[in-house]
Amino acid sequence: MKGFIKGLLVGSTIGGLVSLFTTQKPGNKTRQALKQQVKQTTQKIADVKDSYQNVQLQQQKLAQTVQTVVPKFQEGLEKDLEKFEFQAKPRIERINQQLATLSKHLETFKSRS
Repeated sequence: MKGFIKGLLVGSTIGGLVSLFTTQKPGNKTRQALKQQVKQTTQKIADVKDSYQNVQLQQQKLAQTVQTVVPKFQEGLEKDLEKFEFQAKPRIERINQQLATLSKHLETFKSRS
């Protein structure tokens, strides 16, 4: 960010000096144009600084929101997973019993063949 502002200042200064030395305007008009250029550059720097500060503020707000929301979401997800496991456990046991029964039947069938 600092490099950008320095670049903006250097570029504006060089641009102002080039226009100062290459124009055919009288000194009074040149000074007014230079003042205008400096004023515009100062305003642009202030705008960039404000935008940067706004981004930092929004980043802080986002971090606070994440710190608040994520733990609650994780807690809810863990509770849902526990409920699912509790409900699924008897079903899985029944499925395993049925698989064991099927395996026994297949072994019996194979031994008869």
